[in-house]
Amino acid sequence: MDSLHSFSRREIRCDSVLCSLFGINDVECRAFFKISKMASISLDDMAVYLHKDKSTTHRCLEKLVSLGLCFKESKSLEAGGHRNVYTATSPKKVKEEASRILEDFYSTMKEKVLYLDEYIEMEIRNLL
Repeated sequence: MDSLHSFSRREIRCDSVLCSLFGINDVECRAFFKISKMASISLDDMAVYLHKDKSTTHRCLEKLVSLGLCFKESKSLEAGGHRNVYTATSPKKVKEEASRILEDFYSTMKEKVLYLDEYIEMEIRNLL
């Protein structure tokens, strides 16, 4: 993981921010953008797009669902049965959730920094 110090000293791409805040990898990020481009997409179609098997693609999509980046709907088929399709969460809602994650991170880090000097001193004492 890059340090926050290095992040602040270079240009950061929005997809890197998305990946970092939501803890997704490049394949999951590509899947999210593909879902966002389509009205909805099936597991089979996403597997073809990602060049991954259905099992890997299913795990990828379920992770995006669990993070709130997309949602799964069951569509009835004319011939009977059903098919799951995935639809992206709106960019506005993704932005709101990203802001919430960032605020939570900031609050946690700020609290830890308040006691950083005491922690460093305690670790130094433990080395002696």
